Amino acid sequence: MMIAWSLYLLKANVVFTLLFLAYRLILRRTTFFMGRRAWLLGSLLAAAVLPGVQSLPSWEVLPMLELPLVEVNTFGTTTGVSWWYWAGLGYTLVTLVLLFRLVRRVRAAWVSLGDPSDEARSFFRVVSLPVGLDTHDRAAILAHEQVHVRHGHTFDVLLFEVASALSWLNPIWWPALRELRTVHEYTADELASRAHPDYGAVMVAHALGVPSYVLVNSFRSHTLTTRFHMMQQARSKPWSAWRFSLAIPVLLLCASLVSWQAVPFPGRNAQQPASTVDKKPQYPGGMTALAGYMGKAITYDATAKKEGIEGVVIIAFVVDANGQVQKARVERSLDERLDKEALRVVKGMPRWEPGMKDGKAVPAEMKLPVKFELTSEK
Repeated sequence: MMIAWSLYLLKANVVFTLLFLAYRLILRRTTFFMGRRAWLLGSLLAAAVLPGVQSLPSWEVLPMLELPLVEVNTFGTTTGVSWWYWAGLGYTLVTLVLLFRLVRRVRAAWVSLGDPSDEARSFFRVVSLPVGLDTHDRAAILAHEQVHVRHGHTFDVLLFEVASALSWLNPIWWPALRELRTVHEYTADELASRAHPDYGAVMVAHALGVPSYVLVNSFRSHTLTTRFHMMQQARSKPWSAWRFSLAIPVLLLCASLVSWQAVPFPGRNAQQPASTVDKKPQYPGGMTALAGYMGKAITYDATAKKEGIEGVVIIAFVVDANGQVQKARVERSLDERLDKEALRVVKGMPRWEPGMKDGKAVPAEMKLPVKFELTSEK
């Protein structure tokens, strides 16, 4: 499970990175603000969906069902967890910390709307305006903040914040979030200026001070110079919207790069292994019983011990719909003698409880790491 989730995150970040780089090359200087927002949000959606969509290969697609590491030494056999477990645990803890901080920031942003402030802000459907504005300025600034509310810009920001917390190792999410917030401001400026011809003057007049970084949409922002410049920039020609069509080849490239979850599996029969299962196959008695079986059945080859050979053999096998172990093979080799011993023991396993999908028993592939380790016999 940990490896499958790691691969999913890796592929999702590859997809998002490619789409964001394409965005910067193709669209960043255009005035198609709604289209730019759609590209950024679509990039996040594609990153979430594409890694889980199977391509149409000419082979079966196997599930990633890995068993805990089984250690074989001179004292017997024990089960343990691989470094994937500890790495995944550390990654998860950092993610939880970031998500917890996000929740606190959301709460702080919500509470801040009730505090007096000299800047206009919006959060979800709530707008807070500074006191003392004259009627004209108030109407212009309110029009800006209402664009944020109507278009749901707060939801966009929170969605990117959650995604960046889940993918905190990838630094591309932070400039992407800044770009999204900038596009939000461009959109609000453009729509507000249509109703207020002197909107630009109002924006400059209320651009004093530098607000702290919060989740609320602020009328004053560090992008004021670029916002004002963008308002004065000539509109992109309608025919230049063809650039958005480049999303198709970029998406196809992304799909091809993340389609390697499909792996060849020799042979075809009436029972094809499922790509996903609702319930994993279970060894009778659980992992403790499996460890006990391996400890009794495996013999550490004496010659291999004398030669100091140790390491991990990975045995792949299919638990069919009847629970029988089929098609056992060496997925990763260590030594021919130890490979054969691990393979022999796996082939001799008793019947498993088969995997289940949609209430039916289905075949599924398992991968069992077997660690041969030399220990002192004092």
